[in-house]
Amino acid sequence: MLTRIEIDGFKSFRDFELDVPPFLVIIGRNAAGKSNLFDAIRFLGRLAGEPVLEAAQHMRGDLVDLFHRRTDGAAVDQMSFAVEVLLDRSVTDAFGDTAEVNHTRLRYELTIELRPGGPGGTTRPYVARESVRRIRRAADQWVEQFVGPHRDQSVVYRNGADPLETETDDQGRPVFSIRQQGNQGRKRRLPATAATATVLSSLTTATDFPLLYALKREP
Repeated sequence: MLTRIEIDGFKSFRDFELDVPPFLVIIGRNAAGKSNLFDAIRFLGRLAGEPVLEAAQHMRGDLVDLFHRRTDGAAVDQMSFAVEVLLDRSVTDAFGDTAEVNHTRLRYELTIELRPGGPGGTTRPYVARESVRRIRRAADQWVEQFVGPHRDQSVVYRNGADPLETETDDQGRPVFSIRQQGNQGRKRRLPATAATATVLSSLTTATDFPLLYALKREP
C-alpha cells in the first residue's frame, strides 16, 4: 500500500510530495498534473521489473520528455522519486516460495540520471542512486495519523539494518549494497557505476531478500 510519494524532476514535478491516506480522491483542472502523477507511479512500477530505457519507452512521450523542463526550456538531467509503503506480512514469488516480511514499513528512494555515451552520442538513462530504508516506529507519522491504536494488528516493526543503500567501495566507485533479512546483515554488492536497471528489477525470488521482493511486488 502506497502511503507517501515524492517526485522531483519528472515531467511537470519539482519538489512534489504527497501523503496518501487509505482513501484518496484526486481532482483538478485540465493540465494540472493529474495524469503526470499517475505516470510517475506507473513508471516506478515498471522500473521494479524492467531496465530504465525499456520502462521509459512505455511512457507517454520520448525519453527526454520524462525529464522536467525549466522555464528556459532546458531539460534537467536528473529525476528522483521517494515512496513509502505499508507491506503485507508475507510475500510469495513466482515459484511458490513464501517468505515472512519482518518489517512492513519501508521508504524507497531512486534517482535516474541522463548521461552521454549512447549510440551516435545520444544520452542514456542510468540509475544513479537507489536505497530502501526501514521506517522506524517512533518516526512513523503516517501510521500514527491513519492507523492509530490498531497499528499492531497491521504493522510490523523489527530492528535491523536497512535493506539497500548506495555506497562507495575502497576505490571510490559507487556500489549498491544489499543486506539479506535474517542473515546477520550480510551484504551483497553490485556495481553502480553504469547501472541501466534498478536493483529491485534483478530480484527473482522471495527467500533471500523478502523485504526487497515484497517492495518489488507492491502494486
